Amino acid sequence: MPESHAFEIYRVIQVILAPVFLLTAVSGVLNVLIGRLARAFPGVIAGIKDSSGDWATTQRYLADHPQLHILVGDERQLARAIRHGGSGAINGFSNFCARLLRPMVDEGTEVPEVAALVDLVLQFPVTPAVKALVAHRYGDDAYLRTAPPLVPTEPAARARLAAAFAALPVPGPA
Repeated sequence: MPESHAFEIYRVIQVILAPVFLLTAVSGVLNVLIGRLARAFPGVIAGIKDSSGDWATTQRYLADHPQLHILVGDERQLARAIRHGGSGAINGFSNFCARLLRPMVDEGTEVPEVAALVDLVLQFPVTPAVKALVAHRYGDDAYLRTAPPLVPTEPAARARLAAAFAALPVPGPA
């Protein structure tokens, strides 16, 4: 879609009462268009969720859009993003190990066990794998349900994920 058409689509944002976060991986919004939208709709475009998993892309967003909240989707980049001015993350791990992410968010401190678990999750379709971890964490297999075309994680993969979760350090009270 040409940038001019994308801009017109986002122009309707001005009637929305809540701040909007641009989801770059979903919408395909280009860096140049993000700046244009942010200038055109100050206070409406609140930030960017960068799901690229590419540090160079995150760095570019941080440098080019300091007025916006830059949120990462990849937990492996969370602490680094915080140290470089990022605002946080929108991610799956917050659903089952939020306390373990706190040092990353609060202090920009790396948690290597989180990176190792992300690496394992990425060996499977991500959404069903995260759902498997949520189901394991809360002891509720209802979380395993997926919507087509996704299918639940196979039992052997769920066992691997559960074992990795069990090996995580147990943080203190939040």
